[in-house]
Amino acid sequence: MGHGPYNIAVEAAWNGAYGLAAQAGYPAYTCRRTAGPVARPINSTFYEVWVKITCTRPAPGTGQIVGTASSRCVDVKGAKTKEGTPIQLYDCNGTVAQAWKLHPDGTIRALDRCMDVQFARTENGTRIGLNKCHEGGNQRWERLPNGLLRSLHSQRCLAPLNNGSNRDTPLVIWDCDANNPAQQWRGSAMSV
Repeated sequence: MGHGPYNIAVEAAWNGAYGLAAQAGYPAYTCRRTAGPVARPINSTFYEVWVKITCTRPAPGTGQIVGTASSRCVDVKGAKTKEGTPIQLYDCNGTVAQAWKLHPDGTIRALDRCMDVQFARTENGTRIGLNKCHEGGNQRWERLPNGLLRSLHSQRCLAPLNNGSNRDTPLVIWDCDANNPAQQWRGSAMSV
């Protein structure tokens, strides 16, 4: 529900509905409008607006991957599918850029592309990007205890650069440390 001048009330109603859904674990891409907006005038310039959305829970292993330390989501920068598009930490927003699926072959996919250790390098600090899926080990990951994600080809774990937690922090591989919360991940995509 939103209150205020009509346009503001409508926007507040939508934001409120999707915000409540996100808090309950439903990313925006799993929701659709089922009623509204319905406006009730309070006076000549002030409205109360209602909207109704219906959401479906993502399948296990599908959805957001959230940094335990940062509470930010693993995100494809700009939702671009160009080869090598950086994967970063970003505010969780429920968009397709944050809709990941862990596949049985060990790939982690979004936007019909795979999370990829760039150029198949193995050094600490190697950036993570989004690329077309292929048979390479640099696109294969395994979930470890404590929510770590380890690259099979390098045996290093997914981590924010310099253990950062800021928006737009690039993701890299780094020596696995089960006690480092910056390397711990949770979220609906991790619940396979």
